[in-house]
Amino acid sequence: MSKFLPESFQWDMQQEQLYNCYIIISIVSIEIFSVSSYKCIICARAITQLKRDKTAQQP
Repeated sequence: MSKFLPESFQWDMQQEQLYNCYIIISIVSIEIFSVSSYKCIICARAITQLKRDKTAQQP
């Protein structure tokens, strides 16, 4: 399940934030995609949480 999050993901606030955001959200949750399509703040928070969970699951 960790494969959907690109290891080299970078948060580009100027150009590709929407593109990257939509890709991540559409894979993680369609509901979040429809709610936050106007901003990617929720997306950033979701990614941060996913990274924390992924790190916590490692032995």
